[in-house]
Amino acid sequence: FPVTIAQGCDPANAGCRQLISLAPNTGTNVVPNASFEDWALGVESPTGWKVLNVQRINGQTPHGSLHAALNNGSLTVPLSAMQPGMGYFVSFWARSMDEESTGVTAELSWPSSVKFPSVKKLTLSSNTTLNVTSDWQRYVFDATTTPREGYDFALTFRDTTDRAMVAIDGVQVEAVTSQGSYTAFKEYGATLKPIVTGK
Repeated sequence: FPVTIAQGCDPANAGCRQLISLAPNTGTNVVPNASFEDWALGVESPTGWKVLNVQRINGQTPHGSLHAALNNGSLTVPLSAMQPGMGYFVSFWARSMDEESTGVTAELSWPSSVKFPSVKKLTLSSNTTLNVTSDWQRYVFDATTTPREGYDFALTFRDTTDRAMVAIDGVQVEAVTSQGSYTAFKEYGATLKPIVTGK
């Protein structure tokens, strides 16, 4: 089937600002409001995201001035620009909000023919739960391929312990081929040359 290499959207929709490239290996981030800067004070959710037990935190962040903190909660973003049958790198910045380390997981989901959506847990060196310390660190999951029959993809983060809240910032999802590399964080739609050579 033909591959879409650019996507337009209605500017009235959350996160829509421009026509973006969907071609692999361009470093285009397909996550709207990826560093949570569009999150008004007193509003439960950042624009374009769905949350459960998540707080808006101002300051001490690797990108911009805001980040999200999970407190036995979940943080989900629909990814309308994600394509079926394509490889992706998923990366994000995280830290424990306490001196104790804590855990976080991420999963890709899409509707299926059964009652519940299909879910694919993302891994880093074969681990599905990441141990997060009190220092900001960027985590890059192993490259994952979306199913050919998939559509309406979404990315969800969950904290896995009640020891400490988990801060999340700078979420990036970028399309790659088998020879692709992940790139430095950038906001939605921006492209940048890779910082890591091919795998």
